[in-house]
Amino acid sequence: MAIGLEPGVPILRIFDVDRAREFYVDWLGCRVDWEHRFADDAPLYMQVSREGLVLHLSEHSGDGTPGSVVYVAARGVAELHRELQAKPYRYLNPGLGTGPVGGDCMELLDPFGNTLRIEERVEPGTPVAAAPATAAPVETEPTVHELRVVVTAPDYDDALRLYRDVLGLPERMAVTSPGGRVAILDAGRATLEIADPPHAAYIDEVEVGRRVAGPIRIAFGVADSASLTPVLVAAGASLVAPPVSTPWGSLNSRLDGPAGLQLTLFSGEE
Repeated sequence: MAIGLEPGVPILRIFDVDRAREFYVDWLGCRVDWEHRFADDAPLYMQVSREGLVLHLSEHSGDGTPGSVVYVAARGVAELHRELQAKPYRYLNPGLGTGPVGGDCMELLDPFGNTLRIEERVEPGTPVAAAPATAAPVETEPTVHELRVVVTAPDYDDALRLYRDVLGLPERMAVTSPGGRVAILDAGRATLEIADPPHAAYIDEVEVGRRVAGPIRIAFGVADSASLTPVLVAAGASLVAPPVSTPWGSLNSRLDGPAGLQLTLFSGEE
């Protein structure tokens, strides 16, 4: 039999079926081709499609990593942009720019941190308008190239399950020592937020209503803190305060996680 490879189908991790349907079916206009569960209470695996775009959406741990990017070549991207702008969807208002190959392009961030990069197909040989010439900025080599938070976790397995498998932080490296283990997880862009005690107390008051945090609190920027908060609680985190709108435009929740870490999940920050 002759070898014949067919187009690949991306598998995207989801954590909330209703939110997935709202984004992919109600807003993006995909249809559900089929659904599969091993049992009534088992995670969902389903296929959605629109024209030539086919995606697999999975609740199964290990199927895909939140934060994945899927490149989609398309025709009529400007028309699709107008279609989506006309639909009520409060979590995303995509812009329209120029993509990597010079066509109209928009990026759609789903509720689970995955991005669909949809770009107008540019045929080979089509002239692409050059970007205006600007002076190159002068860059200096930063002294620090990575921020790494090192946590000692007596509940190591619980911590790894929640932060890697449920929250979806990709495992960059895992090392063993005599009688010990360590895993390094990728948490995206790192920033160091330094607050004086009055401001730290103000943040606690806004998010929780009382002073609860110690000197270290870990904040994760996510696509949708409202949907992800109950997922982490179901996986073993303790809810300190449900999602609340903050004066700085984000929706923040507060949890106590494994390894003795107090967590903030935030989304919507400009």
